[in-house]
Amino acid sequence: MGRGSGYTKEEDQKLIAYAYQKIKHSFDFGYQCSKLATAKDWEELASEMEDKNAESLEQHFRKLLKVKIYGFEDTDPEILLTIGKHWEVPMNNKIKAAFEEKSGMSIQLNREMKIVNWSKSAN
Repeated sequence: MGRGSGYTKEEDQKLIAYAYQKIKHSFDFGYQCSKLATAKDWEELASEMEDKNAESLEQHFRKLLKVKIYGFEDTDPEILLTIGKHWEVPMNNKIKAAFEEKSGMSIQLNREMKIVNWSKSAN
């Protein structure tokens, strides 16, 4: 596919998994995770995806996926919350309530509507 080609649901899931793996790895080893803000940060994944380049992956993640991270179906809620917290993606009260109901999580937000913490709700 050429420049400007769309992304499939499976490709979006690969980007989410890649971002989560990078965050988790940094937490596990106690160092600051990259914000994955440059094409260089996406070269590893681009080498596994024959029809996407690193610049396209970075732009797609930044422009599309990051802003709708809380709406992904079929993805572990902890993964989405971890990414949202790391990149400080705000969550309004409507999204928070829907996400909590769907996931069974209790989410704490700060004044800027960014995630502070979360836990499994006691049922």
